Amino acid sequence: MKRSALILGLGNDLLRDDGVGLAAARLTAELAGGKADLNETCLATIDLLPLLRGYRHVVVVDAWL
Repeated sequence: MKRSALILGLGNDLLRDDGVGLAAARLTAELAGGKADLNETCLATIDLLPLLRGYRHVVVVDAWL
């Protein structure tokens, strides 16, 4: 069952600098105390839309170094 909020981490764990967004999303989800779903992806642009379906609130976390 989906919660009303999603924390969406963008990045790639295999690339060290691109994994920053994922690490930040994981920490944000932990701080949310289970009140939000966490999803991690390396997708971009319009390909993200199916991941957002059904959520009332979405926090997108990405980072560049």
